[in-house]
Amino acid sequence: MAKVGSVLVVGGGVAGIQASLDLSELGYKVYLIENNPSIGGIMGQLDKTFPTLDCSMCILAPKMVEVGRDPNIELITYSQVEKVEGQAGNFEVTLLKKARYIDADKCKACGICHEHCPVAVKDEYNMGLGIRTAIYTPFPQAVPSTYVVDKQTCLYLQDGICQICEKVCEVGAVDHNQKDEQVKINVGAIILAVGTDTFDPSILPQYGYGKIKNVVTSIEFEMPITLIIASVSISEINHCVRTISTGSRILECPISCMVKPEVNCDCIIIQISNIDCVIVVRNAPSSTRWNNCWIV
Repeated sequence: MAKVGSVLVVGGGVAGIQASLDLSELGYKVYLIENNPSIGGIMGQLDKTFPTLDCSMCILAPKMVEVGRDPNIELITYSQVEKVEGQAGNFEVTLLKKARYIDADKCKACGICHEHCPVAVKDEYNMGLGIRTAIYTPFPQAVPSTYVVDKQTCLYLQDGICQICEKVCEVGAVDHNQKDEQVKINVGAIILAVGTDTFDPSILPQYGYGKIKNVVTSIEFEMPITLIIASVSISEINHCVRTISTGSRILECPISCMVKPEVNCDCIIIQISNIDCVIVVRNAPSSTRWNNCWIV
């Protein structure tokens, strides 16, 4: 069986992006597949990176743009791997490309459709702290910048009404008739860079996550800082800073590392892993931007 000189990178976070760029520099054809509408991963949700405290997006965005422009890298977003067959050196991979309901060749990312969409839902990329419409792009620096229609909240796709976005689009990029499609590619190697996700603390009900407003995860703690620094309109942020009043003190509590529940302790923080102690240290300078904001 002849070997195939191309590589599939699964996961469009910073690891997948860097792997793709390195492979391209070596002369390989690269297919970079990402489940979300844009590459970037969780790094784009961070404010600063440890230990230098450099701006996360300042590091990530140039790499994202480079991937989007690299002729050796074929970017396949809003897609997932369905099946892998073959052996090392020659794999046949079946991909499922989910319908964006937008013609990527026509979309100019002008945002007119977004401005006219009547639907407002919580923005999952910003941890529910802001709102987005049914037709959206995850964040301003998204690559590709092509908009996507959320099938679950679009009024036309759910109830057959509206289609305002299709009417206002000046280039006719909105296509509610798009369907999911399967694509097969042949590659010689596969790199898995699927990334990570935050721990779900709701499985430990004794710590009150989801019930006590000021009990948050590290990403939820950091997201308000990222949003405000990015000059996001405060009116678009829903309860940007989750706080609880304790006399004259206001406390923001990231769920990161365990402390003993002393009598006068304002908040209990959960031990997830050793790295979380580093996260607390990294977040400490950021927390000083808020008045009376403490990290225990």
